[in-house]
Amino acid sequence: LEEHICEQLTDHFDVERWNKIDLAIELRCHLFELFAKKQQIKFKEKQNKLNQLEDTCLKQKFEIQRLKSQLEVQQQQ
Repeated sequence: LEEHICEQLTDHFDVERWNKIDLAIELRCHLFELFAKKQQIKFKEKQNKLNQLEDTCLKQKFEIQRLKSQLEVQQQQ
């Protein structure tokens, strides 16, 4: 139950809500640490997705260049 409550509280960082609830400082610190870890995980996932998209884009650029070169060769023949 405690884990579920912490999960719900750390879905969004809301320091005002956390302060109004009259939570112990230790618990607020723990919640903030959990929130920070979640944000790091989300950031890494987005960074990985961005890297994948950049790789795809680079491959597409090379393929475009290859096709242009191939077209030029065909036109010269």
